[in-house]
Amino acid sequence: MPEEFITIGELGRRLNYSPKTIRNKIALGVFKKGVHYGAAEGLPMLFKWSAVLASYDWKPEASTAEVTQAAGIPMAQGYTMR
Repeated sequence: MPEEFITIGELGRRLNYSPKTIRNKIALGVFKKGVHYGAAEGLPMLFKWSAVLASYDWKPEASTAEVTQAAGIPMAQGYTMR
Protein backbone atom coordinates (compact mmCIF):
# COMPACT_ATOMS: atom_id res chain seq x y z
CA MET A 1 0.00 0.00 0.00
CA PRO A 2 1.47 3.39 -0.96
CA GLU A 3 2.39 5.87 1.73
CA GLU A 4 -0.13 8.67 2.31
CA PHE A 5 2.32 11.60 2.51
CA ILE A 6 5.09 11.84 -0.09
CA THR A 7 7.77 14.31 -1.16
CA ILE A 8 7.98 16.19 -4.46
CA GLY A 9 10.55 13.68 -5.72
CA GLU A 10 8.34 10.69 -4.92
CA LEU A 11 5.29 12.38 -6.45
CA GLY A 12 7.31 13.04 -9.60
CA ARG A 13 8.32 9.38 -9.80
CA ARG A 14 4.74 8.18 -9.31
CA LEU A 15 3.30 10.59 -11.91
CA ASN A 16 6.30 10.46 -14.24
CA TYR A 17 6.97 14.21 -13.86
CA SER A 18 10.16 16.03 -12.95
CA PRO A 19 10.24 17.97 -9.66
CA LYS A 20 10.37 21.18 -11.75
CA THR A 21 7.10 20.20 -13.46
CA ILE A 22 5.49 19.59 -10.07
CA ARG A 23 6.59 23.06 -8.94
CA ASN A 24 5.22 24.57 -12.17
CA LYS A 25 1.87 22.84 -11.54
CA ILE A 26 1.85 24.34 -8.04
CA ALA A 27 2.45 27.80 -9.53
CA LEU A 28 -0.38 27.23 -12.05
CA GLY A 29 -2.77 26.18 -9.28
CA VAL A 30 -3.10 22.54 -10.31
CA PHE A 31 -1.89 21.47 -6.87
CA LYS A 32 -3.29 23.60 -4.05
CA LYS A 33 -1.77 24.18 -0.62
CA GLY A 34 -3.99 22.75 2.09
CA VAL A 35 -5.70 20.42 -0.39
CA HIS A 36 -2.94 18.53 -2.20
CA TYR A 37 0.10 19.50 -0.17
CA GLY A 38 1.27 21.16 3.00
CA ALA A 39 4.51 22.78 4.04
CA ALA A 40 5.83 23.83 7.43
CA GLU A 41 8.83 26.06 7.95
CA GLY A 42 11.99 23.99 8.01
CA LEU A 43 10.26 20.84 6.73
CA PRO A 44 9.96 19.51 3.18
CA MET A 45 6.76 20.03 1.20
CA LEU A 46 4.61 16.87 1.56
CA PHE A 47 1.85 15.82 -0.81
CA LYS A 48 -1.20 13.82 0.22
CA TRP A 49 -1.32 10.96 -2.28
CA SER A 50 -5.07 10.32 -1.93
CA ALA A 51 -5.82 14.01 -2.66
CA VAL A 52 -3.61 13.93 -5.76
CA LEU A 53 -5.38 10.78 -7.01
CA ALA A 54 -8.79 12.32 -6.33
CA SER A 55 -7.92 15.37 -8.44
CA TYR A 56 -7.32 13.21 -11.52
CA ASP A 57 -10.08 11.50 -13.45
CA TRP A 58 -8.80 7.92 -13.52
CA LYS A 59 -11.74 6.43 -15.44
CA PRO A 60 -10.62 4.55 -18.55
CA GLU A 61 -11.63 6.32 -21.73
CA ALA A 62 -13.56 4.53 -24.45
CA SER A 63 -11.65 4.13 -27.67
CA THR A 64 -12.78 5.99 -30.78
CA ALA A 65 -13.78 2.71 -32.45
CA GLU A 66 -16.03 1.76 -29.51
CA VAL A 67 -17.75 5.15 -29.55
CA THR A 68 -18.27 4.99 -33.31
CA GLN A 69 -19.70 1.46 -33.13
CA ALA A 70 -22.03 2.27 -30.26
CA ALA A 71 -23.46 5.51 -31.61
CA GLY A 72 -22.96 5.09 -35.32
CA ILE A 73 -21.49 7.83 -37.51
CA PRO A 74 -23.27 11.18 -37.02
CA MET A 75 -24.26 12.84 -40.29
CA ALA A 76 -24.92 16.51 -41.13
CA GLN A 77 -28.71 16.07 -41.53
CA GLY A 78 -29.06 14.69 -37.99
CA TYR A 79 -29.42 10.99 -38.83
CA THR A 80 -26.92 8.26 -37.98
CA MET A 81 -25.22 5.93 -40.45
CA ARG A 82 -24.60 2.45 -39.07
